[in-house]
Amino acid sequence: MTNRKTFVKRILIILGVILLSFLVFIVVGTIIKENYEGYDFVIEDIDIPIENYDLNFATLDAYIQKYYSDDCKGMDFVKASANINITNHMIESGEVVLYYTRYIDESKYGGNIAVTGFHIEPITNKLIQIECFQGSGHVYIIGDNPIGGNALTIPLENYIQNAADLAGVESDETVRLLAIYRFSWLDVKLFTEEAQDAVYTERVTEWDEEAGFSSRVIEPLN
Repeated sequence: MTNRKTFVKRILIILGVILLSFLVFIVVGTIIKENYEGYDFVIEDIDIPIENYDLNFATLDAYIQKYYSDDCKGMDFVKASANINITNHMIESGEVVLYYTRYIDESKYGGNIAVTGFHIEPITNKLIQIECFQGSGHVYIIGDNPIGGNALTIPLENYIQNAADLAGVESDETVRLLAIYRFSWLDVKLFTEEAQDAVYTERVTEWDEEAGFSSRVIEPLN
């Protein structure tokens, strides 16, 4: 009888230790998660026309740097994207976004970063939203390499006018242009309503501004 009570007591002690360990694990895990993945995210909706609007990333960056310098002070321009639906060589809908970032504390997991994204509506030529993120880079993955290169100056209007030809469809069919600028090159993908995958892709590393759109240097986009 004594042995049985001793056995039961040991089992209860073991179960208690396991439960206590589990609770400690949960508490520590929560603290770590808050440390690593805590963040603040604020979105400000606005409706402001862009002066001297031109649909190329370099011009839009210059506008942001001039008129919204306080919002991206000390930040690097790290990414630009355009997601636009085109029909009959005209924009039907879409959005252009420019991203700026800086490290706040590189010692923290994922790098404690600040990111500001400027959302532009290409139909109305207006800045419509500013998003501000501050926290772990493990939560908001954007990259930290400043972008450059002269391909940044390529007018996206050239892709709008040539989208149907590049995609191999009639101009009255809708083509979606996805253009993303990172590092020193422009990645371009064209999609149609029928195809699930991109029907045309290219990576532009440079171009001759005087020679025009046909002078762009293209690499395969994997």
